[in-house]
Order: sequence, then structure tokens, then C-alpha cells
Amino acid sequence: CVLRRQDALHVSGFSALPSSLQHVDVSRKFRWTSHSAASWPIPQRNYHRCDDDARRRRTSSRLSLASSSSTSPFASVPCNDGTLIVQRAIASEKNGGTGNRDDDDNGTQEFNIAYKIFRPMALSSRQAAPVIVLHGGPSVPSNYLWPLVHAIPYRSIVVYDQLGCGESDEPSSSSSSQENGAQQHDNTNDYYSINLAVQDLKALIKKLGIRRYHLYGQSFGGILAYEFLKRMADDDDANSDDIDDDEGCLSVVLSSTPSNVKVVEQEAQRLIDELNMGGNDADNSNSNGNNDDNGNGNVDIAEAFRRAHQCRTEEMPQPLADAYAKAGTTWRGTAAISDYVAEATPNAAKLPSCMMMRGEHDFVTKLCTEDWKTMFPKRRLREKVLKDCSHHGLLENPLMYGDLLESFFAEYD
Repeated sequence: CVLRRQDALHVSGFSALPSSLQHVDVSRKFRWTSHSAASWPIPQRNYHRCDDDARRRRTSSRLSLASSSSTSPFASVPCNDGTLIVQRAIASEKNGGTGNRDDDDNGTQEFNIAYKIFRPMALSSRQAAPVIVLHGGPSVPSNYLWPLVHAIPYRSIVVYDQLGCGESDEPSSSSSSQENGAQQHDNTNDYYSINLAVQDLKALIKKLGIRRYHLYGQSFGGILAYEFLKRMADDDDANSDDIDDDEGCLSVVLSSTPSNVKVVEQEAQRLIDELNMGGNDADNSNSNGNNDDNGNGNVDIAEAFRRAHQCRTEEMPQPLADAYAKAGTTWRGTAAISDYVAEATPNAAKLPSCMMMRGEHDFVTKLCTEDWKTMFPKRRLREKVLKDCSHHGLLENPLMYGDLLESFFAEYD
């Protein structure tokens, strides 16, 4: 059975499980076991001097908490939940439903975006600026990035589910039904676009009153981060002389982020072809050699793609499974952003320093990220390739991943 590129990109983290896999008992296949807990440990660091026994006791305690299916490993971290109200201008459907935003009958609708602030007491810290986290997809919610809370200790971590997934509202076309055989106006684009997502991020930062922050984007989240920063750099008001240089975005991380969506689709297809031909044994060390008991070969090769190029753990980590379970369905995956190609800004000198990260076995290959080097000033860009990791380095090696992030952020606090 041959795995298609679209299925692999669904499995890979650009979206949730493909339709061909939705009949699989996910609760069984991706259950939170002691082995999967071991593949996603909560890292511990000895920032202050302490004896080894005390450090081991704390590590054991947190690993025990992470392996429990009844207790959230984040329950012990102070957290404030909140809601941001965003507006969308909805085009009138009168006069044939042209969708023209200039129609007199245009209106607006309000929707809720859910956010969390972990360690809210540190949100305004001058020593360790908060990190604003942007998830991928589009429409794979932030659950799989919550482990950053333990990977980056002491800092305030702000996460939110972009419109269309997770705990946020998911508006869809109000007139997608057919009437008298004619397709009515589909106003999905009134709700979703990269530009609208940038506006939402800007509104969230303003609502929370965050003046100094680091920006972290994973996969599609990195695209959103770059487009936000580009807009800020191009905005004369945001870069006027009365703005303190020590405020705004201090640094940005683009983790497993492609600069060209068509290129990542082509690279995914190449990797799929290698798997289909048996030419890629990257997953052999993680595979137990068993076939799925329903005999579905497509499930087997999709799982092989996951283990080789998405998340190289024997079991899918629970945070990632949770995110897939709450993924959106309206504006989703590479199909929603298929024409995206990053473009440089003439104001690149105003962009913050950037760390570009990807896994050694990531389906977002070097070819997919090479063009980022033309977007940032050379002296402000560094590249890290994570050994033995793929698309979700945070879930594969959280200690190494967290150390890289913390050391980078600390440089620019």
C-alpha cells in the first residue's frame, strides 16, 4: 500500500491524522504508557548548586507525574487561562453572494481565542523575558508545545490556540450548502488567513500588555512568527524613534519551519517514495517489526513515516496525540497555505536575531529552510541541526532542546 504525500503531511504535524487512519483506535494506538512517558521526560536542570541525590529525587518525582494518565504534568505550574475576543469582517452574500467586503450589508462577527499564561508572575520580568509560543498546522493546537513549560524553567510561557482549533472557536462557512444545485458563497477566507492570524497575535500581545518578549514558532508557527515580525518591521508606527530598543521582540526561534510550502511538499514526497521502496531504514531502530492488527498497510507506512521523520519515539507522545485530537478541520494543513513563499523585507535590519532549528531526520529538510538565510541579516541568524531528532525535537529530546532555547533567549534578555 502506497502512502501519499497528503497523508504523510497530515501525520507529520501540519495537520491531524489522515482520513485513511481515522478508523484506527487512537486511544489504543497512542495511549499514554510508561514507555511513552519515558520517551517524553520532563527535563531537570541544576541552575543552583544542590546535591545529586536531591536532583535525582526531583527528576524521579516529575517523571512519575508525567507517566500518570490521571494527572497532568503541568498541574503543578501556576497558570492563568484567558480569552481574547477577535473580530472578522463577513462579506455580504446578497446580490449573488459575491463576497465583496465593500458591500453595504457587510458586518462583523466576534470569536474567542483561548490562551494560557504559565508562570504569570514572571510575565513582566526584565531578567528573563516571557516566551510567546506559536503552534503549527495550521490548526494543530498548542497542547504539543506545553512541554516547553518544563524545558524552559522560570520563564513565563504564553501559549494560545489559533482561531479554528483547540479550545478556540472554529468558525466555518455559513453558506457552504448547495441550493437548487448551485454552490453558494464560501466565506471561509473571511475567517482564516495568515494576515488575519498575524492580527490576532498582535491583538493578544496588546491585550496582555507584554512589552518585552521572545517569539517561538514551530512548523507553521514559524511562518506566522516571521510574517508578524515582517509586518512590525514594515510598520512605521511600530518602529518610530520613541520606541525603546529594549522593548518588543528580543529574539525569534523558527523551529522546523519551511520557507516555501511547495518545497516541503516535494521533500515529503521524496521521503515517502524512499519509504515505499524500502530505501529508508531510519525508523528501524524504533520499530518493533509488528504490523497493525487490522492489516492496513497504509497505517503501517504512515506510522513508519511518523517514526522516521515526524517524532522518533516508539509511541506517539501524549501531548502530540492530545493536539491531534483537538485539531481543527476548516482551515487545515498545507492545503490551506499551499502558495506560501516567504519574502524578504527591505527593513530586514529591524528584524530580531533568529535561531533556525530543525531535526537531523526532519521532513522539513535543509532545502526547505535554506531561504531563511536570505530573510535575516547574516550576523543575526544561526542554524542548529538537532542530532537524532526529526520534526518534534522538543518531544524527542526535551533536555537538549530546552538548553538550546534557554541559552539563546538568555543572550538577548
